[in-house]
Amino acid sequence: MHSLLKKCFSCGTAAHGLHQFRNIATKPRTAVVMLNMGGPQNTDQVHDYLHRIMTDRDMIQLPVQSKLGPWIAKRRTPEVQKKYSEIGGGSPILKWTNLQGDLMCKQLDKLSPETAPHKHYVAFRYVNPLTEDTFREVERDQPERVVLFSQYPQYSCATSGSSFNAIFSHFRENSLNGLQKARWSVIDRWGTHPLLAKTFADNIRKELEKFPADKRKEVVLLFSAHSLPLRAVNRGDAYPSEVGATVQNVMQELGWSQPYCLVWQSK
Repeated sequence: MHSLLKKCFSCGTAAHGLHQFRNIATKPRTAVVMLNMGGPQNTDQVHDYLHRIMTDRDMIQLPVQSKLGPWIAKRRTPEVQKKYSEIGGGSPILKWTNLQGDLMCKQLDKLSPETAPHKHYVAFRYVNPLTEDTFREVERDQPERVVLFSQYPQYSCATSGSSFNAIFSHFRENSLNGLQKARWSVIDRWGTHPLLAKTFADNIRKELEKFPADKRKEVVLLFSAHSLPLRAVNRGDAYPSEVGATVQNVMQELGWSQPYCLVWQSK
């Protein structure tokens, strides 16, 4: 299954556009659960989204977190709501995850008919559809196989790790509920997949073509990744080194043609 999902990198195409997502009338044999942080779909969801982040000790660790976390979330809500208003009122991540999941499962149905039909499920950590709610849907469908597919290319205890812990907590409290006989597999990272590097490199080349030929070699590439608290880094979190590995693969694909720098965003 892992290798089949890898093949979907090369099989998908944007030419399909934003079409109506398919509905699987028959029982899916394989559930592909797409794990991610998520984002508020409208400004009304911002407070709960921030509250869940600020009280998740996998994501951030604060003193007296049960008190301080909710206070920070409430204080930051108006500022973050304003930011989302500036980009249309909400995050597009649910729409794009559903589109990618739909196209992925169509390719899997073709590549592996013996494990079809495949159905994708979106499991967000901090906003609907929440991880625990998604797994109730998976339990109702009772697939033969469950693939946990992290949408974070690089692994971190604060991102993929938090989602896996949420899944563990859900089943510790609710048992497997119809999934006792299911075969489970996990894709927890894919930041060094050759087609990921090729995709980045192809897009970079297209942008470089916009510069005058005599100036092109001077263009500096900035690889911007979300930052991680130093406390997590000092504990040995794999994320910084895995991000660095992705950057190295992209530069190798580009033939080391440009000066480059890895920078970290947010805090």
